Amino acid sequence: IEAERREQAPEVMVVVRDAEGAVVRRVPGPAKQGVHRVSWDLRYPAMEAIGTPPSWFTPEPTGFLAMPGRYSATLEQKVDGVVSTLAGPVEVVVEQMRSGSLPARPLAETGAYIKRLNDLGRGISAANLKLPALALRVEQLGQALARAQDRGAVDRRYEAARQQLFVLTEAFSGNASKAAIGEPDTHRLGNRYWHAMLGVQFSSYGPTPSHLRSLEIAEAEYAQWSAEVNQFEGQTLPALEQALVAAGAPSVPGAALPQR
Repeated sequence: IEAERREQAPEVMVVVRDAEGAVVRRVPGPAKQGVHRVSWDLRYPAMEAIGTPPSWFTPEPTGFLAMPGRYSATLEQKVDGVVSTLAGPVEVVVEQMRSGSLPARPLAETGAYIKRLNDLGRGISAANLKLPALALRVEQLGQALARAQDRGAVDRRYEAARQQLFVLTEAFSGNASKAAIGEPDTHRLGNRYWHAMLGVQFSSYGPTPSHLRSLEIAEAEYAQWSAEVNQFEGQTLPALEQALVAAGAPSVPGAALPQR
């Protein structure tokens, strides 16, 4: 009975691959008897991080449109973690239905741009969830600090971490005080990505030079910024948590278990 409780339900999916054999999309289908129809919406997988709430812009997670070209599809199953092919592959040809009135970028260039944008968007989406989570964690550390028996120099370390998080947040989304009154702010990582993404989200023309430049800047800024965020989460906060435990403070959610 326990083994059955732990068993993962079997899955059936249509796996779409590009001309080079790389997986483009796995489209789930019903794992039950009968004849079923499964459709690929001609899009890449959604890049939003798991747990991203719906918004007016993306009520449902949606990936970018795939480029016209030749693809293949196979019917596969996964049972107990083992994937096997049931049928296929069959060829799938994605054609461009109409041409725009203005010259567009070559499809290969647009496809490469979308891949870069998708890679960056995965990180941007994760950051939208990471920053509120870090803010909550710092707030909980402040609550633990208030109950510490021997605070010593921990107060100063906590305030330094708190101010560092403000700096990291502003680099991503801008000055919160300016935003509260509608004051224009300098371009930040988040809106540079937004500008680059709009270049291909609703158009088949491909990115303009302005969109390409926004993506280049956003990629460079994200590389440095994400490293600082990971260091803050992986080193600064754990060290502060250990200092709080040594000062007699209670543990906080997500912290390593105190050792006796």
